[in-house]
Amino acid sequence: MALKEQDPKAFTKGEQTLAVLLEGAFTSVYNNRVKPINSLQDKTQSPETKMIVIGDGDIIKNRVGRNGPEELGFDRSTGQVFGNKEFLLNAVNYLLEDDGLINIRTKEVKVAFLDQSKIAQDKTKWQVINIVLPLLILGLFGVFFNFFRKKKYAKKTE
Repeated sequence: MALKEQDPKAFTKGEQTLAVLLEGAFTSVYNNRVKPINSLQDKTQSPETKMIVIGDGDIIKNRVGRNGPEELGFDRSTGQVFGNKEFLLNAVNYLLEDDGLINIRTKEVKVAFLDQSKIAQDKTKWQVINIVLPLLILGLFGVFFNFFRKKKYAKKTE
């Protein structure tokens, strides 16, 4: 399937709406119709709910390249990555009322910097703790293991 060159003159309508968020109580499509059976649970009005209507299914479509599927929202001709993936993740999280994940993504983490004078002061101590101490523990384990192994398997002479 060959890609056609897009004609910029064809795009004359300006910005278009891609998706719409609907919230509230919705009336059933079957509200004023004759029902074939009498149901005790006749729902003509939905509870409070949310839905997102997206105008184009290509927003969730990945192209497949030689090395497998490309990133969602990647435009091969320009090499630009659009926000399709982020939009869909945020939409699903909003519909699931999972505001925690949306808040986490927008949160800024401030990293506390280390005190340079304290680093210079304690450098040797931490190097010894991280290099020599594990070697000493391993050496002691080896000595004790070898001692108990010799004691256990030593030939008894009577």
